[in-house]
Amino acid sequence: MKYITSFLIILVLTLNMPSDIFAEQENSLTSETAYENQTTEKLPKLYPVSVYESNENGTRKVIKTYELSEDEKPEDIPCDDFEQGSLTYTLSDIVKKESSSIDVKEHTKTVSLNTDTNDVNAIVKQLAPTIEYKSDDGYMGILNLDISSIKIKTGGTKTDNFTISSVREYPGLSSNDSTLIPKTITENGKIMNIAGIEWKVHTSSSVDYNELPSIYTAVATYTATVSKTAVTGYSVTAEYKGSISKAIQGKTIYTAIFNEKLPVNDYIEEDLISFENVKGDDGENEKTSGTFIFFVVLFSVLGGIIGFIVLFLIKRRENNAYNESIIDDEYPQISEDDE
Repeated sequence: MKYITSFLIILVLTLNMPSDIFAEQENSLTSETAYENQTTEKLPKLYPVSVYESNENGTRKVIKTYELSEDEKPEDIPCDDFEQGSLTYTLSDIVKKESSSIDVKEHTKTVSLNTDTNDVNAIVKQLAPTIEYKSDDGYMGILNLDISSIKIKTGGTKTDNFTISSVREYPGLSSNDSTLIPKTITENGKIMNIAGIEWKVHTSSSVDYNELPSIYTAVATYTATVSKTAVTGYSVTAEYKGSISKAIQGKTIYTAIFNEKLPVNDYIEEDLISFENVKGDDGENEKTSGTFIFFVVLFSVLGGIIGFIVLFLIKRRENNAYNESIIDDEYPQISEDDE
């Protein structure tokens, strides 16, 4: 009987315990959980470059576009469900697309060659009208010859020495005296020196029955050494001009498509609505939580008391049965025959 009294005292104390204690404990647990969630929550590593909504066949969609560089990973794209307004969206698909662009610029390439002529027309025939160009960094294109850019320079020269000569006649000389002949002459601006004299008799006279020359003609040869420089070749430069281009790899574009998350059936939708109504404000939540814990404790104590009472009754019945069996053994019943 004393055990029943003890449980009744515990029950009374539990019933009189204020529900604020349970509410405070729940609030403490809720605050700790919120803090842990806040500290463990990670900010997304990637942010979309564009977000827009659409409505296709009655289904609302939120489409987020991400541009990833080489050092960014697609698995960092946020794929979790999210709420926007009064709707919840869930990931439907992710589409990948490679982006690229063409970089075009003007380029000039200079070529050179050696030739033995300085005739532009002849040089143009030696040059190709177009050339294919490819740079070390990947630019390619066709360049065209710019005829106006052709420049011709002397490539080399050679000097040769040779002798020139000139002949002069000096008639009507009274004697064949070489001193009567000029030693140098100037011809075409070049000074020439006398190299030899040939004497001719122009007229003669008879003296003492001998024919003696009376008038001479001098034929003088003059010479000089001159140099001549000749061009051995020409150096030609020409420019080829045109546009060259290169494909440039851009960022990889990922498009994440989120569809409106619809309820499975009406019952689930009603349960969600009921749950939203039960949530209420913070004061109602605390009151509801405290009441819930109170009834949990109450039913636990009542269950323990009922179980103890049942156990006590069973034990008491067993003791009564045992006592009756002892009495029967000590005082056996007397049958009618014995009497």
